[in-house]
Amino acid sequence: MDITTSVLKSPSNKLPRWMVATVPNVKSTSAFILKGTYPAYLFEIMPPRDDENCIKVEYKKKTYCVAVKLDIDEAGEPPHSYLVEMLGWYASQKVKPYLSKILSSSEED
Repeated sequence: MDITTSVLKSPSNKLPRWMVATVPNVKSTSAFILKGTYPAYLFEIMPPRDDENCIKVEYKKKTYCVAVKLDIDEAGEPPHSYLVEMLGWYASQKVKPYLSKILSSSEED
């Protein structure tokens, strides 16, 4: 697998609040999102499943599974509002896999 790196440039030298951390052009049924501001987390948006690591989140009348892959600042479980905000942000970015594709992949299992 090829890895592409990017240099983030911002006037304040701070990370953006949300960043897609998924490898482009790789088919996936989940998406990794980095919350770059304190408290920082790495989340994975996955199809709904029965899993103790899955936090079920309602967004636009659909249920998604979000897993905390890394609690960077060791702040504990994130507030539910972060997860809803993240799903809204991800949907607005129009990157693949789309939320609809992530959701539909659970129906294919």
